[in-house]
Amino acid sequence: MNYVMSDIYGDFERFQEMLDTIGLNEEDNLYLLGNCIGGEGSAAMLSFLAESVNIFPLMGAMEKAALNVLTLMTENLNSEAAGTPSDEIKTAAAELAALGGKSIMSEFLALDNDTKTDLLDFLSDLPLFEVCDSDDRTFILVPRGLGNFDAKGKKLKRYTFEDLSLTEVDYSRNYMNDDNVFIVSGTVPVGEIGGGNKVYKSNNNICINGDLKNGGRLICLCLDTMKEYYAE
Repeated sequence: MNYVMSDIYGDFERFQEMLDTIGLNEEDNLYLLGNCIGGEGSAAMLSFLAESVNIFPLMGAMEKAALNVLTLMTENLNSEAAGTPSDEIKTAAAELAALGGKSIMSEFLALDNDTKTDLLDFLSDLPLFEVCDSDDRTFILVPRGLGNFDAKGKKLKRYTFEDLSLTEVDYSRNYMNDDNVFIVSGTVPVGEIGGGNKVYKSNNNICINGDLKNGGRLICLCLDTMKEYYAE
């Protein structure tokens, strides 16, 4: 089976609860649409994901901001200016904190050097999107949207981080004009789009962000059966 979740924000306990609920096994695939980290537990989340062979996270806004500041912090610790953060580090740290990821920095600093290196390598290799085929349906998995969309055949690999992670899906349009192709995204809470705190579907667009970080719930969708799962 192929499953997809989004916007876990480091809630490792809720994430593990969902894994138990769906009974994820080695033959299944799980896609995470970005913002997997953020709150307390982010280091544990990253370590778990880095060791997994069938869980595939995307580069969301939180991952990008974390990669930026953690890379700068690591370079600083290995330099003659160790312990004196530069203005660049302060700016990057403020941007991460504004997203809700302040705890990532303290958790990262507590790790040993080898683990830091491994996690930075893992973060830097995260893809911007994934494509999952199930029977006669195709699911394009993105953190947030399809900015600068070109209906004339623009290849997905030409879309930038800003296009896919910082630009919201237009739920009023069917991007591909194909009933068997779906855009699946997160980042924007389903409650802000309409239809309550459950999977939102409109014009072959699917949103699965249950606003977990603000007291909502974690949503998981099985792409093969379209069955919905919820962890309060």
